[in-house]
Amino acid sequence: MSSNDRGKEVASGHYLFFMLIGALILGMAVGPDMLRDRVLQILDRYTSCSQEESPPVLSSTPSSISKLSSDELNQLRYHALRLINNDRADYGLPPIVLGTNSAAQLHAEDMLVNDYFGHWWADGRKPYMVYTQTGGTSYVSENAATSGWTNDEWIGNGCGLYVDCTVPTPKQAITRLQWGMMYDDAHADWGHRDNILGETHRAVNIGIGFNGRRMTFVQHFEGGAVQALPGMPILNQNCELFLSLGKRETGIDVGAVSIAYDPLPTPKTPAQIDALNSYCTGGGFTVHCSDSFTADILEPPPLGSYYPNLDTNQVVASLWMDSPSRFMLRARMGSLLKEPGVYTVIAWRDDGEEWFSEKLVELSLFIK
Repeated sequence: MSSNDRGKEVASGHYLFFMLIGALILGMAVGPDMLRDRVLQILDRYTSCSQEESPPVLSSTPSSISKLSSDELNQLRYHALRLINNDRADYGLPPIVLGTNSAAQLHAEDMLVNDYFGHWWADGRKPYMVYTQTGGTSYVSENAATSGWTNDEWIGNGCGLYVDCTVPTPKQAITRLQWGMMYDDAHADWGHRDNILGETHRAVNIGIGFNGRRMTFVQHFEGGAVQALPGMPILNQNCELFLSLGKRETGIDVGAVSIAYDPLPTPKTPAQIDALNSYCTGGGFTVHCSDSFTADILEPPPLGSYYPNLDTNQVVASLWMDSPSRFMLRARMGSLLKEPGVYTVIAWRDDGEEWFSEKLVELSLFIK
């Protein structure tokens, strides 16, 4: 690093830092919604900018497509949770709890209604995008499975007319599918099993769709050791990014923040979705995951120093606070986030390695 005079920027940065710390202390007393409003007021005051347009509101799939009552659905979810925790216990892993995010259920219903099977939605969104839109505050890692017959298969095989096409009960199907993802998963390179046994998972959101012919089953594993403030991250109209994370467990440091890019989602046919058996964070409609990101945000250097050589996708944060209980970041992104698309902000844990591997948070911003 080389010396550099940054006195004015540092002074204003310190003032904003203490203003934001005050907002966080207030938020501990008044709750996350008022805290978020106060943070936005402070950002607007010092940037003369406003927040980007909120993500589109999702509507649920009509309940008439499912033959499961609310009580049946809840019982099946807890049955699935028991199976997951039994498998985790066999590998010496702690149990996880049932989450409350609705993205898994909405995906199960979307697959049932639109007669496809895969990780993409019919409108082209990916799991982490919908997880963010439905209030997610951590990360999501999806397993999806299905049992029974699609509409085309039912008609093509003459089911109900000439052939008795047996359909397992939802409970039977869940038991078989869970066993298959754990012990017969070589075709997926054991990715489903590895997801079930994820050490960083703290919760699972379970989606189940059933129409009498077919059942769709979705597991959305999520973290919880670190959680974003509701409504975070924020990107204002001056392309300044703000992220605030609360730490629910001790000994966690943030090592890096990266941003992945997807083009805005476009509708996909069942055949297109069925053809891809996995998904990437960023990269669009592909299974070929890239190791590079649209942007990497760096911790500010010590006062009086600077980074002598930065890549075009690297940005030095104007605010980086990492305490035992909270992490806060503010960064001027310039033109890196101006192209229309979905920008997914990933906070990585500092695990002492050169390459970060543990995601703490993975949340999307929609820019049109």
